[in-house]
Amino acid sequence: MSAIAAHYPMFWLMFAHHQNTRGAPMAFANKPYMVEILASLPNLEEAVISKCVQTGFSEALLAYSIWRAGWSSRRIAYTLPQFQARKRFVQGRFDPLVEQVPGYRLRAGSPDKRSKAAGHAAKTVDNMSVKNFGRGVIFFLSSATDADFVELSVDTLIVDEYDLCDPTNIAKAEDRLAASPYPQRFLVGNPGLPNFGIDAAFNNTDRRRWHFRCGCCGERQPVDWEVNMVRKENTGLWVPRDVERAVGLAGYQRSPRRSMDIRPVCRRCNKPFDRKAQGGQWVAENPSRFVRGYTTTRLDDINTDAWRMFIKWLDAQSDIRKLATFYNSDLGKAAEASGISVTVEDLQAALDGHYLDRHAGPHYKDLDVVAGVDVGSVLHVEIDVLERRTAANANDADEGPPARRCVFAGTIPNFDALKDLMRRYSVDVCVVDAQPELHAAQNFRDDMNSETDTTVWLCKFHNAELPRRQSYGFHRDFRAHVVQVDRTQLLDATLDDIRNGGQTFPVDIISGVPHWIDEMRAPVRVVDEEKQRITWTAGAKADHFRFANAYARVAQDIMGAGVKIYD
Repeated sequence: MSAIAAHYPMFWLMFAHHQNTRGAPMAFANKPYMVEILASLPNLEEAVISKCVQTGFSEALLAYSIWRAGWSSRRIAYTLPQFQARKRFVQGRFDPLVEQVPGYRLRAGSPDKRSKAAGHAAKTVDNMSVKNFGRGVIFFLSSATDADFVELSVDTLIVDEYDLCDPTNIAKAEDRLAASPYPQRFLVGNPGLPNFGIDAAFNNTDRRRWHFRCGCCGERQPVDWEVNMVRKENTGLWVPRDVERAVGLAGYQRSPRRSMDIRPVCRRCNKPFDRKAQGGQWVAENPSRFVRGYTTTRLDDINTDAWRMFIKWLDAQSDIRKLATFYNSDLGKAAEASGISVTVEDLQAALDGHYLDRHAGPHYKDLDVVAGVDVGSVLHVEIDVLERRTAANANDADEGPPARRCVFAGTIPNFDALKDLMRRYSVDVCVVDAQPELHAAQNFRDDMNSETDTTVWLCKFHNAELPRRQSYGFHRDFRAHVVQVDRTQLLDATLDDIRNGGQTFPVDIISGVPHWIDEMRAPVRVVDEEKQRITWTAGAKADHFRFANAYARVAQDIMGAGVKIYD
């Protein structure tokens, strides 16, 4: 135990002293994701935790506050949104915990009270907001009270329910860390709106998600509700992906058999796997970021009943408030609503029977091929073949403009590699993001237009108040080979493409192209209150593939009519 205390003090505290709200010892068999977090907390300068409900993070941070003050003699500021929230937390959670744990009682209260009460239960409350603990102190603050943040110096700042806190006073609280030689800041909360509050803060971290391993193919993946657990049938009804278990549970409805539960279905091999039987690990989606970030869903707790979640999901389909609560509380995600972003359902409905073609070949010379390129530290590319849409009635004419069938999506390192890619796929028209590498993009455009059969255009954004014929402010400068589009209207148009049969994707693109599904879903359509207009924003999330797809749509409209059939 002494070795554990020296190297992993939080585990020592949990095993030797701490109890949960029911008075039981702490255990992590059903919450294996907590192991890394508890081991890391003493060594982190900053972390952001975007969480669902009932995952144990608040309990862990409360225990950490007690250890940091009582055993490390530090000053802790535990911040809650309102005075009443602070009162409930202190009187309903902190005070009873200290009273029921002997090791905590011995360190609670001011030093003179502890000496007088040697061998007895010390009084735990100095007052509602200040708790002397060992040689340290815990301040319980209300973000709504300005006076709580005046002349306060602390070593560790914990902000709980971050989205509900007053941002002005939270900024003051962060200033209280300035004098500490070992400052720590932890932001914790249940996400509400996309790119706001804890969701925005989490997006600026290394974004760690808990990954399970499929027992069939070995693929490691986060359990995503719409990717792994449920799907929408053509009838519009939601059904579990685990068909075998769903049939067995169907007759039980709200009182399912405790020995059976629906399982996640692997995104790669499409077979069910058991969350309890497979090991998990945290994986950072953006490892270059310095700040540590964690996000959880209730499915990360292996004791969570997924069937009950499914029943709750069905209930929420007819009530937008229930649906938002499901996203926030059960999935730990900012609320998604139909119509404001590309959803998993949209992308899966757009998958067809073909696979990614990573080899290309001479047959592309007989097809109409377009490409879109988003420019960053690497180039994100989508290559599409144009094909006629199938009419609903065999006697009808073709239905509108051609559809785009994605044959390649991926990243390449530079413009020289892009030249080779354009040649191998016999791309007719390519549209490239003009920013941020304008000079390199111009050189690529000029070289390709003078030396190859591929026509390259640079794309720039402008505001077009009135939609043009193509509905997204489409305007070409033929001399400069520059096309201008309205960014918001273009993303609206490509969303319609995906939902209405104007765009299809290979069946293996989700598992075969890293980050593709996340980047396609990243932009969200919101109201920009300052500019008083609708806009799409991804916050700090990457959205490169979404824009590569959008530039391919522009290339399609530049190319115009004359579509050949894809065999």
